[in-house]
Amino acid sequence: MNDSNPEVPQPEHVSRPRLRPVQVLPTQQNGQTILALRDPLQLAGQTMAIPPQALGMLQHFRGEKTVVEIGEALKAPSEKVLELAVALDRLGLLEGPTAEALEDAKLKQLLEAGHFPPRSTQGLGNSEIAKAAIRGWFAETEDPELSGVPVALLAPSLSYSQAWEVFAGAWHPVRSGSAPDRVVVLGPAHASIGKGISGTKLGIATALGVCPADQELLQLLQEKLGDSYYQDELDHFAEHGLESQLPWLQEQHGNIPVTAAILPDRLLDQDSEDGVGPQEFISAISESLTQLGGQTLLVVSTDLAHAGPQFGEPRAVDENRRVDVEQRDRELLGRFLDGEADAFVEAVKWDKNALRWTGVHAMSAALQLTKMMHPEASWELVDYKQADTATGEQASIISIAGAVAMVPAQA
Repeated sequence: MNDSNPEVPQPEHVSRPRLRPVQVLPTQQNGQTILALRDPLQLAGQTMAIPPQALGMLQHFRGEKTVVEIGEALKAPSEKVLELAVALDRLGLLEGPTAEALEDAKLKQLLEAGHFPPRSTQGLGNSEIAKAAIRGWFAETEDPELSGVPVALLAPSLSYSQAWEVFAGAWHPVRSGSAPDRVVVLGPAHASIGKGISGTKLGIATALGVCPADQELLQLLQEKLGDSYYQDELDHFAEHGLESQLPWLQEQHGNIPVTAAILPDRLLDQDSEDGVGPQEFISAISESLTQLGGQTLLVVSTDLAHAGPQFGEPRAVDENRRVDVEQRDRELLGRFLDGEADAFVEAVKWDKNALRWTGVHAMSAALQLTKMMHPEASWELVDYKQADTATGEQASIISIAGAVAMVPAQA
């Protein structure tokens, strides 16, 4: 059977292809530019490469047109369109039964292990080398010496090489205090197309060890939110920022039980369909944490502004643009530090989030939870930085910040 012949019947998901979320990464091969299609979930464990001219064809893979109709629209042979669709499907890059089978196999493997494997932190080396690296970064970063007890913090999800000093500054108050009973990590959905807020029953492994899933908290969330809270659990595999926070805790306090949740920013403006919505999540987790008692550390893992050609802007970032970005960033951070979630979200929406801040939903949820559980808490900015992600004609930046919510120490 010729699987690239459009006249031969094809499965519906191949004949009317819909591309799953992928990262398109330009790279060089034998002196030629090619585009690598990276699957954030790494379902097939392979990266597919396509020529740059095929990108226009991929943009039609939305599940709306058949391969024949795509060929007609592009004035391209439909055999070529089908050939690309078949190749994508083999690697699970199209929505449909192939991807679903690979997802099921991936999730089964993760559930058997009981935790996500190290991803963003595996480059730190073994546990002793990794611990030494974290300690070294702490030693090179000034302790902000905030007064009180930390109950929540904001830290980047950017790589350690670009953001270690901001990580260290934000985590210093936690390091110098007593160990929390549990940690709740919230982050944005970079690759998720799930229906709502996504939780996971899995723990998280880092280069320093495994933070087990917080079974007590998960049991209460299961009772309140049901199975829909976990229906997009595999999306967590693509969110490296949640893992990136834990070594800064493990270095001093060990493997604290963890609960992680992904909060898509789009849910600030859209209904959650049949998934868990924002207020349902806030109510469930605040009630559960109150019921459990003890000391919970709430962590938001996200970067802030994205500026420059890498993120769709027409011009490279220059010094004037850096100043403009920092001014707007500090305005929005000021709203965040005020601790009022609604005012913060409205400030971001005022200019339609022109700087493409990520994690707005997670930050808003953190403000709400902190205010509900610790009305006496106050947020303080520890550090702010603009990290270069490209230079020259493509000069682009991502801004990051560290902030901590403190409550007065009990006598």
